[in-house]
Formats: sequence, structure tokens, C-alpha cells
Amino acid sequence: MLFGRMRAGLSRAEVETELQALATRLEDPYPAAKGEAQTFVASPLARLSLSTEPAREGFLMVPVVLLTAMSGVGLLIACLNLANMFLARGASRRTEMAIRLSLGGGRGDSTLAAYVPARRATRIEPTVSAGG
Repeated sequence: MLFGRMRAGLSRAEVETELQALATRLEDPYPAAKGEAQTFVASPLARLSLSTEPAREGFLMVPVVLLTAMSGVGLLIACLNLANMFLARGASRRTEMAIRLSLGGGRGDSTLAAYVPARRATRIEPTVSAGG
């Protein structure tokens, strides 16, 4: 199977005639098996083609779209779960932050105290879960 791109300004009929001329030139050096004629066909490829035969891939489109949607929903659930964990952690540390502020700690110190564990969690946990 051979794929190519049409030159700008060529029509499909011109490409078909050039391909037929190429097929006749290639018949002598490369004879087809058992007298079958060699043919070349110019057909447009689908923009979202999944295989080398786009005309026969209609049955693949539904599962591919379904799997893509399912993976998108899975990623959305994972992101929402992570956001919920950070919100729960922040809500549970509310009294700690109030005590820090009442003892004279600045807002920068309180922000840093909340930021550092969150940064460690996002840096260390993926490494641990990946086994490295």
C-alpha cells in the first residue's frame, strides 16, 4: 500500500490518469500474480483516519469515540478527586492557620506552611506510585 499527497492544482481525474500510466509502466518489470492487472486508485483519506483503509473503518469509530469519552470522564473524576482532597486538607487546617495568625505569624508564613506539604505531595506521591 502506498500513500501520497496530491500536488496543489491537480484534479482527481489527472491523478487517476497518471496512476494508470504508472501501472502500465510497472507491469513489465513487475508482473502481477496469475495475470491480475495492477491498479492504482486515488482516494481521499479521512482526516481522522484510524487505519489504512478508511472506507472499512466505520465500525471502529463508535468504540474509539466511546473509549475516548470514557478516558476523559476518568481524568475528570481524578482531577475532581484531587481538588476535593486539597480542599479537605485546607478545611482541616483552618484552626491551625487561625492559631498561627493569632500567635503573630504572618500571612506569608501561613501560606508557606500550607503550600510546602501540598508541593511535597504532588512531587513525591507520583514517584512512589510509579515504583521509583
